[in-house]
Amino acid sequence: MKQLLRKPLLLLSFLFLGGTLAASFIHSVFFDSHIPRTPFVTDDTGTLQGPPFAPFDHSILGTDSSGNHLLFYMLQGAKYTMLGTLAITIVCMIIAFGLGAWMGQLKRYRRVHKAIEQILMIFYFVPAALIIYQALFPLLWESPDGFATSLLYRLIVESIFISLVLVPAPAILIANEASVINQREFAVAARLMGASSWQVFWKHIFPSLRVSLFTLGFATAIQVILIMTHLGIFNLFYGGTEVKYGMGGGPPTPVVYDWGSLVGMYQYTLQLNSAYWLVLVPLIGMSLFVLALSCMIKETKKIM
Repeated sequence: MKQLLRKPLLLLSFLFLGGTLAASFIHSVFFDSHIPRTPFVTDDTGTLQGPPFAPFDHSILGTDSSGNHLLFYMLQGAKYTMLGTLAITIVCMIIAFGLGAWMGQLKRYRRVHKAIEQILMIFYFVPAALIIYQALFPLLWESPDGFATSLLYRLIVESIFISLVLVPAPAILIANEASVINQREFAVAARLMGASSWQVFWKHIFPSLRVSLFTLGFATAIQVILIMTHLGIFNLFYGGTEVKYGMGGGPPTPVVYDWGSLVGMYQYTLQLNSAYWLVLVPLIGMSLFVLALSCMIKETKKIM
């Protein structure tokens, strides 16, 4: 706790993440994720005005063309954006660490290591969002009969699949760094004294990798946010896309309104050059989230 108080950036980051998540869960539990609407208002001259309303006109963050308050969409989606990003990042890094550690031990078998590395390198040249879109479209796009699976199932499957797609890059970097450390004098001396390869890894290599793991984790979290935003622009939203079939059904909408999905849902405002805040506010929210993660990792590395 004393370390936390001495690091104001770390404290502010925790307060931002904790406060935003708390507000999101309060909105969900106590207010049933209700989204207020302001369809029409009358100004001082008695003129009837309709949405969208700019920020601070009739809502703190403004409204969309239907009068829905953006602030409450942001609250509703905060928990899915933050917890989803962190969960995907953690799963990805656990798998990447295990695969990278194993590949690092295979460095002595150059042909095997090179073959595995070349297979993983394929994912460098294929956009991750395209792979995920093609693979998960049948699961996430609502059919005329509705979703065949539950929201929890879709969130879990999508999160795991995104984690697996993002594994190759950090796994290769971990393997290469582990191999370099494995050739240093203290690691060679430990093996000469009778230590096994895994003893050398856990007692000598892993402590040297910890700082790099934080850096790779942060880079992976940014990738997750970008992928969720890219999928949102393609109208394949996190947790599923609700599709209104029939005449006058309207455009596709998210199920959980994470911030990346909000950018995709309101991207039309950029083409119409109107209600720019509907895209700008979620982008600012994601930027603050990334900044908070960056500060937390930076200050934690100093403590380590």
